[in-house]
Amino acid sequence: MQGMIKTLSDLQRTLDNTQCVADRESGAAQTSLSDLKEKATELRKARSELDEAQIRSRRKTEALGKQILVRLLKMSLMRAFQTWNDHAKQKKRKRSILARVVNYWTHQIVSTAMEAWRYLTKQQRRIKNNCRNIIFCVLNHLCTVTFCT
Repeated sequence: MQGMIKTLSDLQRTLDNTQCVADRESGAAQTSLSDLKEKATELRKARSELDEAQIRSRRKTEALGKQILVRLLKMSLMRAFQTWNDHAKQKKRKRSILARVVNYWTHQIVSTAMEAWRYLTKQQRRIKNNCRNIIFCVLNHLCTVTFCT
């Protein structure tokens, strides 16, 4: 046998050559047909086992590929959801800050208006009290003048 046997047909040819050499050396004139049929059957069996092994290997590879794709899709979906979630949190925070600013401005405007109202009511109360004091003094003076004379 020379070199490496690479394919099934090379194996069959090598087997045939070996058999011929063995027959010549032993002096046998011809190999029996049944031996050749058995060897051909064995070769077919080996070939079918090889095919089945290749099919199993291909199926495992396809299954692994599907698992990898599913995982990549899930990771992509998780990243998309996380991005959406982060965006929603930022939007919620911005709304909260904006609500606080609007609340602050509203309180500022209301307090300014209330301060003006408070100032006016205080001034009116002061004027009312002054008028009351003036009226009281005038009445007191009139009473004193009327009863003392």
